[in-house]
Amino acid sequence: MVPAAALAEARALDDVTLIERALGRDRAAALALTERIGPFIRARVLRATRGRPLAGTGPDDVMQEVWCRLLADDGRRLRLYDPARGKSLAGFVNMVAGQLMANLIEEYGARKRRPEGGFTAIENAAQAANPAPRPDRVAAERNELDALWRHLDATLAPAGRLVLKMLYVDRLAPDEIARRLGMSPNTVYSWRFKIKKAAQAFRAAQTDGVAGGW
Repeated sequence: MVPAAALAEARALDDVTLIERALGRDRAAALALTERIGPFIRARVLRATRGRPLAGTGPDDVMQEVWCRLLADDGRRLRLYDPARGKSLAGFVNMVAGQLMANLIEEYGARKRRPEGGFTAIENAAQAANPAPRPDRVAAERNELDALWRHLDATLAPAGRLVLKMLYVDRLAPDEIARRLGMSPNTVYSWRFKIKKAAQAFRAAQTDGVAGGW
């Protein structure tokens, strides 16, 4: 049990001090921090999962996983919060929880597609997106596509890889992706633009390399 006076004191702390004390194993501060940011984590998880199990994992367990990742490595992610950058703690937690949810959705999806794990399923998905190229281009197009998807898999952030898969393999509209991931539509459109630019740059580099005699 946390004494009422200690909890009241912790609730009055500014965000940065509260985070530091909570991560320092102050029980009152930990409880006050849970009260302060817990609703935003819960809202983000429920928005992303629509209150339904994610790969057989219920929303409550998903929320627990997001909490664990938020507090991992001595709260490394939480310690990045800096009010001087102009974002409120609620906005910061909402952003980080969204990134963690994107990671979890991608991991659960990969696990479902290929229990062995890893992100090689993204390469398989790339091939599935173009199942029947022209006979005279089968080998060349497969190699080009594999190379492009390997490059994107290696260079995109987890959220970008997830948007890539949902856009070009699942063929979902940006607004639907935004709804499923709890992102704004503008964020998804921004990722689509970045993905296209990255693909164009990679293809241009490959073309230049061939022309240059690589």
